[in-house]
Amino acid sequence: MVHMDGDLKSNNIIGIDIGYGFTKTRGQNGVKIFNTAVTPTVPVETFGTITPITVNDKKFLVGDEALKEGFGLIETRTSSFIGSDSWIAVLGQALHINKFDIFRKGVIVLGIPPGHYDNVYAEELTKAIKKSSIICNKKNYNLLLAVIKIIPQGAGVFFSYSSLDKDADKKDVAIIDIGHHTIDMVLFSKGKYVEKATRSFPFGISVILDDIAKAFYRKHKLAIGHEKSLEILKKGHLTIFEEEYILDELQGMLSSYAEQITSLSENFFEGLSYYSPDVGIISGGGALALKDLIKIRYKLFIMDNPETLNAVGFWRYGMTIAEE
Repeated sequence: MVHMDGDLKSNNIIGIDIGYGFTKTRGQNGVKIFNTAVTPTVPVETFGTITPITVNDKKFLVGDEALKEGFGLIETRTSSFIGSDSWIAVLGQALHINKFDIFRKGVIVLGIPPGHYDNVYAEELTKAIKKSSIICNKKNYNLLLAVIKIIPQGAGVFFSYSSLDKDADKKDVAIIDIGHHTIDMVLFSKGKYVEKATRSFPFGISVILDDIAKAFYRKHKLAIGHEKSLEILKKGHLTIFEEEYILDELQGMLSSYAEQITSLSENFFEGLSYYSPDVGIISGGGALALKDLIKIRYKLFIMDNPETLNAVGFWRYGMTIAEE
């Protein structure tokens, strides 16, 4: 399998990792990340200052505009979100900010949790996307001619890793992807996705973010959401109106969460009795925050920018499709 950056301006390719918390994309202008917040409540009085996305005649606000201008955010941490009009609105936002060219043949690669993945469902989602009307800023994203590939989340991590290891296709590579809502565990054996080895648990980083928000309110009587909780997770503190707030119990909360991830991960590795993984990779938004706390007796490799590995890997996979 060939992996190359090539002349990005000549390639109409995009990798999109629609997460339950943040959507990560890799297009011709590099990596872009935005909040997966989405709402169908579009205030009429602000039409002049916002850019709604219309999907099948329904208007949505996505990302920062949904957080700032809308209300009644759609709960993304549900299986019904995938494939819905609101999910497709997030896809539309990804195409819009990456300036995806609808007038040239393009390749779009998306991922869904491996626990939801099978070939039939992937085909159903592809058809739903192609037949949907997506309009943003008066531009109609007609995707009938686009090549759309839907693959399991975690697969992107493998494609990112294989760009660094020329022998990746000769190895058994196990991946633990700590996402916002789920922890996904997948295995690639000699370059092939092993479907029966897949594990997926609703125990992603949002679990600890919920706990941080609750603990922060108990101590400081201030309500914060996941975005601010994530800031505390990464920095150890939060600054509001130039005043610094800390959470004394943060380390204990992280240690408890990491212990549970350790247990799930070891169970996954021990279940791979037929295989003997050569490489173990931990990725996702929680990888850096937890890397020193996850005490698995197997050596795990953490790549740079672990939260964007899927999106970048999807894009790399799209490159190989474009070369065919």
